[in-house]
Amino acid sequence: MQARQSGKTPKGWTFVVDATPNVSDLHAEWIIRNTPTSTEKVPNRNHVEFGGWNNGTGVIGSDPGIRVRYVHDWWGTATDWATVTPKSGSAPYQLQATWRISSCIGGGTLAASGTSSNAPAGSVANITFDYSAARYYNKRGREITDTANRTAVPLGAVRVEGVTVNVDWSAQGWGLSAATRTLPQAACDSVEPLPTGVVAGSPGSFVSDYDRIPGNLNELRSLGALGQTTAWTEGQWVELGDGSDAYWDATTWQSGRAPAAVPDPPTP
Repeated sequence: MQARQSGKTPKGWTFVVDATPNVSDLHAEWIIRNTPTSTEKVPNRNHVEFGGWNNGTGVIGSDPGIRVRYVHDWWGTATDWATVTPKSGSAPYQLQATWRISSCIGGGTLAASGTSSNAPAGSVANITFDYSAARYYNKRGREITDTANRTAVPLGAVRVEGVTVNVDWSAQGWGLSAATRTLPQAACDSVEPLPTGVVAGSPGSFVSDYDRIPGNLNELRSLGALGQTTAWTEGQWVELGDGSDAYWDATTWQSGRAPAAVPDPPTP
């Protein structure tokens, strides 16, 4: 004769969202790490079976839908399913937050943004960014240091690094630790400035180090003398963006390389 399975639905089963987040470059998660527990004694010759739980759950930002029942070891009969609820003081479900550099344009203002899961009442995590250690680099990999305001993106910057993020859930009272991270380097729209000077040579060079080289002779001429006051000497030139050469003849920019000076005519 087979005895009847206990008809008592499991009670008191809870989960806890762990306080320590998993943090990656652009993402953090506060998850349920441990199998749900209960102070209730499992009936004799029964074992616990979960639904919606397999050493974890992929549901984030809403009720994970974890269920529990007791199954008899011999007969295979089972109680009704019961809902596993968050333990008192725990976050109500798994949470996440993401962040990124949202704007880095030369001449503009550096900005980062972030989002998080919603709490049941609609509140979200407090996400803040620290730009005080932001560093900018030009296309040659050199740091651009002539900027005091760390959120002012300098002209010529092609990437930024050093921005940090802090994600805080303390207002919700769930005992979760904040997530902090230094964001990975991000690309910038460089908006390279045209040069303000030229150094004569063989070849010459434009000033400053992170300026855009004039694309052709017409663009070079549009910039004026760029500090030149005397004609360049024989063989001097500067290379333009289209691969051509140019030199200063004391009046304007000419195509090619500076020729030998024309000697003064003999005195009669």
